[in-house]
Amino acid sequence: MMTLFENENFRLESTGHDYDFVGTLEVKSEKPLTFFFNEELHPLDPEEEDCDVWVVSEDESELVEISEDMDEEEARDYASLNNYSYFTQSKDDKWMGFLSCCRERGWFLALIKNYCPKQLENIAWA
Repeated sequence: MMTLFENENFRLESTGHDYDFVGTLEVKSEKPLTFFFNEELHPLDPEEEDCDVWVVSEDESELVEISEDMDEEEARDYASLNNYSYFTQSKDDKWMGFLSCCRERGWFLALIKNYCPKQLENIAWA
């Protein structure tokens, strides 16, 4: 694991590979943190006129906000109102892994772009 960014609230680490988990996040603050993301959706098959399957574009995910101490209902309502995706992590959860799927790779990249953009050169698959 390679630490990409660390402050008093959280630590972001890369696994160094693009399978299973691509990175981890460990919350260090006493209050839970809720991370909100704006995501771009694209049709799975852009050539198909009535495509029913849409996918998240990992390169276009954007960190919008980090909120402290928001309960699950507030987070869900806020995300729904603004059409954001989100996750909540607490110190008690120890750490969370970002899976190698479009959505979670997008979240991981958005955090890197926001907090430590120079570290992108250390992410081979980015």
